[in-house]
Amino acid sequence: MIEFLAEILSQDFMVRALAGGALVGVACAMLGVLVFQRGITFVGDGLAHSMFGAAGIVALLNIVEGSQMVLWAALPVNVLVGFAMAWVRRTGRLRGDAAIGIFFPIMFAAGVLCLTLRRNLGAPPLNMEALLFGSVLGMSATDLAVTVVGALGIALIVLTWGRRIAYAAFDPDLASLSGVRVALAEYALFGLCAAVVAISARFAGVVLVSSLLAIPAGAAALWRGSYGWQLLFASIFASASVKIGLMLAWLIDAPPGALIILTMGALFLVSLITRLLVPANVRH
Repeated sequence: MIEFLAEILSQDFMVRALAGGALVGVACAMLGVLVFQRGITFVGDGLAHSMFGAAGIVALLNIVEGSQMVLWAALPVNVLVGFAMAWVRRTGRLRGDAAIGIFFPIMFAAGVLCLTLRRNLGAPPLNMEALLFGSVLGMSATDLAVTVVGALGIALIVLTWGRRIAYAAFDPDLASLSGVRVALAEYALFGLCAAVVAISARFAGVVLVSSLLAIPAGAAALWRGSYGWQLLFASIFASASVKIGLMLAWLIDAPPGALIILTMGALFLVSLITRLLVPANVRH
């Protein structure tokens, strides 16, 4: 086991993948707790696919060059999409994931159309597969630095303002009476989700990002702990899943994204079975 770990840690790209992947997992898991409480678990999948549309729009406008720069430049566009989802939810009186389901196919189709128009105009092709499937093993030192700053920033916001957002999500009417600006909290939640998706999609891909937002938070919700406890549980769950998945991928030479998701699924199942076996007075 020691030799196996030493072999992994001797590879710079694996060290960057383990560190960056764990940070991305923690940032997604912490936001996932808020998303889960708000009852909009589909938001991760919706904004992840909307990121494809945002990247297609940026690519067609030729604002920047190169696949990687296109994805970074798409971040503010995706945040605006997140705000638009929140606005439609509030003004249109749409409940649950309805507004997300509306924007999801529109943005994805817009991405396909923009990339087709860009190709027809004779622009050089872009490797957009990284957005759909991720490339965590291709994380450079610069990518890691940007990921560290972004993940820490999101974690800091969740730790400082997350309770207000969670309060507004759990009981909007009572939160409003208590002085919490519920509308602002909702816009902040959607904006943060769009930001973490934009930061993570380049390395994790659409499917993995949405999984990191949903599965760790779902596992934490099984135990119904306090807000702080759920943040801690989900963060540890996500970080451990990323690391185990990456090490398994190295061991059997398989796609890391798929193994990370399967690891989360296995740990979720263990958590569910354990919860069913643990007496109720211990759980609470």
